[in-house]
Amino acid sequence: MFKLLILSIFITFPALSVGQKTSARDSSHNFNGSAVHSPEVAVGDKDLVLTEISEKEFQKFLSEYKISCKIDSGKFVEGSGIYVRQFCDEICETYLYEQKTNNRLILPSDYDSGILGMLFSTSCNQFLVYSSYDGPDYDKYYDHRSELFIFSIAHGEGLNGVRQQLQYFSKSWSIENLVWVNEKSIALKVYEGEKQGDDSMNKYKFYLTDFLK
Repeated sequence: MFKLLILSIFITFPALSVGQKTSARDSSHNFNGSAVHSPEVAVGDKDLVLTEISEKEFQKFLSEYKISCKIDSGKFVEGSGIYVRQFCDEICETYLYEQKTNNRLILPSDYDSGILGMLFSTSCNQFLVYSSYDGPDYDKYYDHRSELFIFSIAHGEGLNGVRQQLQYFSKSWSIENLVWVNEKSIALKVYEGEKQGDDSMNKYKFYLTDFLK
């Protein structure tokens, strides 16, 4: 039986207490006849260098995180004409939908439960999406235990301005949370064992990575 994760599109922060849940099926737009695209990839797989940090440092990054733009009801940058939409029918898929063209750009996820989270950088010129499986037995179902994708945004160009910058996969741990530190760095909260219902029983590690190195 697959372990399903809840999709959270984190538009505002701080951290775990603030997030916007998307419904399992959103019928507010008619996608009949719309074209589906995969994002153009600027850079392939990335071998991130992870520097271990303390939980206190991670919490500091969470408390300092803020974005310079407004996120509208479509869960994307205000005025972009782009909306985040998710559809679940046995598996979940998440798209960026452009109202002007009626086109969609699929956001990558190898997991049946789809994307776990989405977060904009402080300048709103980038965003990331990530997904995880919640246990070390991931290899019964998937090739990786977690994945991370970072995109750049050229504002004013619609879906044509969304470009994938990198992709990263881990077989070692699941992502519990993450945050942008600056435009080239993120901090991660991860766990290597089985996810426990009682959060105090989980053993987390915290990392900082500069993905432009």
